[in-house]
Amino acid sequence: MKILGILLLFAYSVRTFFAQAINIREYGDTILILDETRKWVSQGIKWQEFGAYSPFAQLFIMPFTFLSNPKACSILYAMNWVALLGTIFLFYSSLIPQIQKRWLLFATILLLNFWPLAYAMRAAKIEPVELFLIMLSLRAYQWEKKTLSAATLAAATLLKFLPGVLVLYFLVKKDWKWLARYSIFVGLITLVTCGWLGVDYHIDYFRSLSGGYIPWIFNQAPEAALQRLLYTSFPPVSNVYYPNPEVGFLFRPVLIALKIGLLCWVLRVLYKRECDIFVDCGLLLLCVPFLMKFYREYYIVLALPFFFAVIRDFLQKRSGVHQNRAGIFLLGLGFFLITFLGIFEVWFTRWTPQFFPAIENYHAIPYLSLPFWGFVFLVISWFRIYGRKTPEF
Repeated sequence: MKILGILLLFAYSVRTFFAQAINIREYGDTILILDETRKWVSQGIKWQEFGAYSPFAQLFIMPFTFLSNPKACSILYAMNWVALLGTIFLFYSSLIPQIQKRWLLFATILLLNFWPLAYAMRAAKIEPVELFLIMLSLRAYQWEKKTLSAATLAAATLLKFLPGVLVLYFLVKKDWKWLARYSIFVGLITLVTCGWLGVDYHIDYFRSLSGGYIPWIFNQAPEAALQRLLYTSFPPVSNVYYPNPEVGFLFRPVLIALKIGLLCWVLRVLYKRECDIFVDCGLLLLCVPFLMKFYREYYIVLALPFFFAVIRDFLQKRSGVHQNRAGIFLLGLGFFLITFLGIFEVWFTRWTPQFFPAIENYHAIPYLSLPFWGFVFLVISWFRIYGRKTPEF
């Protein structure tokens, strides 16, 4: 009966992922970076609105600018699939043979039901490639190949800066040799991009990162979640940006203090309690949403190594994970809240205005903060599962 249930779940998962990541293609942002990179290559026009796309990301995209948008996006889409398969293989190879097949089954079911991953795949986002680079960096560190580990994490950081938070892990562990190699690779890649785009271009990019809070409907940063809770008037439906209310300004010092406190607490935990590298780095990646002013829900794809580690420890009965029902429940709840937004987004967008015509902009209501609360439960689940004592690895 259990086998039948798992097979039915697997079949449903394949159908869901096929519909979300294969049948539906949304290349909007990918086409944007292709077009902006073409402007620089052909006309020397700088990209004025960087967003999260770094100079190295543009260098990465440059070879595809000589193709048509459909061909370039198709290649990037295929590249994401290769990166995802590589990510699965790297973790699979770290497991003992007794659980490899079972881990692969449960990890596949998890991935097929993880809406942020489906969205990143169908939109040809850079996150699956970053995820592969993160996984390769962590595995290379386990193999004691520190040069490869530092090089791959440097590349991931410069593609989109979020993976750079993992440098804190090596700083806490006082691995100065790794940090030196990482700094060298960051410097070398930056020299290449400076030679191509110029120093001024990089200065403009870093200035854009230090900008203020972006009040966008899909922003999952603490500022955005607070704004949705306390917002009293809604702008027109067509406006995906909404003004930052004064209450956000009043709470900004408190939020900054909370972010600094969270970061210090996490670093203290990593310093005093040692799990394996996937679990420790998983905590850092889970905490990134709370440290940012802008964070999209699909960025959480980068924290998948933590999910993989939980499945591994559950199957191997490590650290009492298989008996920690509260921790597993919180993990599942966080996973559900993050995925819920994507599953019901179409239904909600189409039907809510008909049922609730008084709401002028349903995008601004707290419903869109569900992924943020999912991130909260994921962090709590980490401390519930791994925070009480040092696991035996």
